[in-house]
Amino acid sequence: MKLTRDSSKDEGIAYILQTKKNKIGINIDAGDMQIFLSEQKTDKDGLFHWAGEYEMKETSFFLSKPIGKYSLGKIFVEGVRFVCFNDEGISEVTDELVKAFGNTDILIIEKSAQNEDGTETGLKKSDLKKLIEKVDPRVLISTKGITEHVLKEFSYPFQETKNYSVTKTSLPSDTSEYIIL
Repeated sequence: MKLTRDSSKDEGIAYILQTKKNKIGINIDAGDMQIFLSEQKTDKDGLFHWAGEYEMKETSFFLSKPIGKYSLGKIFVEGVRFVCFNDEGISEVTDELVKAFGNTDILIIEKSAQNEDGTETGLKKSDLKKLIEKVDPRVLISTKGITEHVLKEFSYPFQETKNYSVTKTSLPSDTSEYIIL
């Protein structure tokens, strides 16, 4: 399967996950996380943005109930566990937050922006690092911009690419990979 960043934003899609059988759109903007089969975005049965567990076309989806302003999205497909997260409205790393991630193969993370007065709207940089270390994903994926700059401060060795291809057997086992899409 292949994960790409959707730069058009015409449909409000942040990422496209192309699997053998599905094309999944992922939008992890703060306050409105959506996961959907992209060809069914207009079909209410194919758009998941309410807390709950769903299954469609051999893909399992889970959206957490909001904690603060964030919700956590999980996609289980072809044996790989993706977790999508935006830290909007989160001020500290709690055991409840870490537990919500569960076992994470690939973490797609977005750092929230700043308010007009310059204050951060999500986790402090050190807390974001602490969260990543506790979740310990096999692959950490971020986008260019705020998240990239925050994470590079911690000397994560990022590889920049236009798409990321993965299978269950190709996931790293001893070290983590850090990807900028």
